[in-house]
Amino acid sequence: MEITFENKLLGTAIGELRRLVGSTQTSVVPSASMLLFSVDPKNGLKITGTDLQTEQVYYFPTITSKTKEAALVSARKFFDICRLFDDNKEISMVLTEDKSEILIGDVCYELLSLPIDEFPEFKKEEGGSSITINSSDLNHLVSKTLFSMPQKDARYYLNGLFLEVKDNHLISITTDGHRLSMAKTPVEKPPGDQKINAILPAKLASYMPDVLSFREGGVEITFYSSQVHFKFSDMEITTKVVDGTYPDYERILPKDLPKRIHINRNEFRRNLNRIKAISTGEESFGANFNFNQETLEIKAENSNKEKVHLKQTIENNKEKLEISFNIHYLADVFSVVDSEEVVCEFKDGQSTAQLRESMSESTLYIVMPLRT
Repeated sequence: MEITFENKLLGTAIGELRRLVGSTQTSVVPSASMLLFSVDPKNGLKITGTDLQTEQVYYFPTITSKTKEAALVSARKFFDICRLFDDNKEISMVLTEDKSEILIGDVCYELLSLPIDEFPEFKKEEGGSSITINSSDLNHLVSKTLFSMPQKDARYYLNGLFLEVKDNHLISITTDGHRLSMAKTPVEKPPGDQKINAILPAKLASYMPDVLSFREGGVEITFYSSQVHFKFSDMEITTKVVDGTYPDYERILPKDLPKRIHINRNEFRRNLNRIKAISTGEESFGANFNFNQETLEIKAENSNKEKVHLKQTIENNKEKLEISFNIHYLADVFSVVDSEEVVCEFKDGQSTAQLRESMSESTLYIVMPLRT
C-alpha cells in the first residue's frame, strides 16, 4: 500500500486511536497494540484500532492507494512520529506485511510490522435496534453524567455508563451507589416493545466527550444483545457492553421532597471551592449545611482539625434544614450544570437530596447525605 497525505488530516484520528489502543494488554495480543491500515472500496483509507473490548474505525475518502494490501503499524510509534512534525508536512507511507516505511521531508522511518491475520477479529452482531441522535445531544448526555461513574467498583456492572431508550427519550445514567446522575434527550423510539439498553464500558465512556466535542451532524446508535455500534460520517465505534443488570434507577429516585431551595450556582460553587481549600485529599470530605431561611451556613473540619465556616445568602427561601454532604459530590454536580440557579429538593436532613437545573428538565442528580 502506498499513500500520501498531510499530517493534520490524520492527526485527530491517530490521537483517538492511540488512546484506545494505549492500555491494551499487548503481552497477551501483541498485534492489538497496532493499527490496521487497509483500503475500503467506497470509503478510501481505513484505519482500525482495538483494545479487544472496543473497535474504532476511521475512514478517509480523499486518501486512496493504487495497491490494496493491508498492513499493521505500531499505534504508539506512528502517533509519536506524527506529532514531531508540523501539521502541513506531507507524509508518504509504503506499507507491506513485513515493514512500514514512513517518509516525512528528509526523514525516513522503517518500522517492523506483524502479519495482518494476527490482528484481533472483532465480530459484529446482526439485527439490533437503531436510533439517530445529534452528536451534540449525545455529548450532552455523556458529559453531564460521566463524573459519577466508578471505574473499579467491586460491583462490575456499575463500572460503565448506562444508556436506555425509554418513553421516546435516550437516557444516560451513572451511579457509584452514593450518588446518581441522569440526563435525557428526545429521540424517535424504534418500533417494537423490546427493551433497548446497554452498559458502555468505562474506558469508552470516558473518552466519548473528546470524540463528540468537535463533531457535527447525526450519529446512528444500534443496540445489539451484547454490543453497541456508533456510526458517524467519518468513523465507527463498536463496543462490547458490560455484562450484568444495571440497578433500577427509577426506584432510587426520591418521591416525597417537600422542601425546595433555589441556590445561585456561581456563588455556591465558589463557596464549595473555599471549603475544599482545607481538604487534605480524603475522598470523603464532609461539610455541614444549615439552611435557616435566607441564610446558609457551611461548616467543615478536616482530619487535622482545621476548620472553615462561611455564610451565603439564599434569596426567597423560607425553609429550615440541616444536612451534611461529601463536599466533592456537590462540587461535581455544580461543575456541570449550566443554569444560573439550581433547585435542591429535600425530604429531611437524613434523606437523599435531589438537584436539578431550574430552567431544564433534561438533567437530574441524586446525592446521599452523610450520616451524622
